[in-house]
Amino acid sequence: MRSMQIDTGSLGQALSTAAGIASAEKLSSARIPTRIAVILGDGECQEGQIYESLMSIVHMKLKNITIIVDLNGYQSDRKCDEIMPIHDLATVFKGFGFRMIFINGH
Repeated sequence: MRSMQIDTGSLGQALSTAAGIASAEKLSSARIPTRIAVILGDGECQEGQIYESLMSIVHMKLKNITIIVDLNGYQSDRKCDEIMPIHDLATVFKGFGFRMIFINGH
């Protein structure tokens, strides 16, 4: 099993990167089973690139990506609601067809 860690920062690029890796793995002749985990912040989910990535993941039928969202209500410098409220992020993910599981990370 291969392991790779990528730090893309807070601009919403992690999910696009994961979708690219997952699609390359899907097309690979090596067929090495790969699970990809992506950790996003709720503030990061305000980036349009996240929504484009979600659409791509669904369109390409990529099933090997697990998305973890830290719903702490904060961005880098302020509360998410002070910058751009996301009223129900779970509904957004469900709308794209993702199954949601809520856990207490503490």
